[in-house]
Amino acid sequence: MGTSIMSFGGPKYVIFKVPANASGQKGNLALKNVKQVCSVPCRSSLFPSYFHSFGMTENYIIFIEQSF
Repeated sequence: MGTSIMSFGGPKYVIFKVPANASGQKGNLALKNVKQVCSVPCRSSLFPSYFHSFGMTENYIIFIEQSF
């Protein structure tokens, strides 16, 4: 998960997927296989929230945006 602040339309939170088997292959870096799953616009364009984790089910990603 990361924050994109230099994007069209304002800052947003971005969730990425890193394949589990990519890091075990010789010569194949896991970060070369990263894919963006989704993005969520920040509620405040000036103050993105602090985050450290999120929840995930089979069909949903649960992200709580907390204000400072």
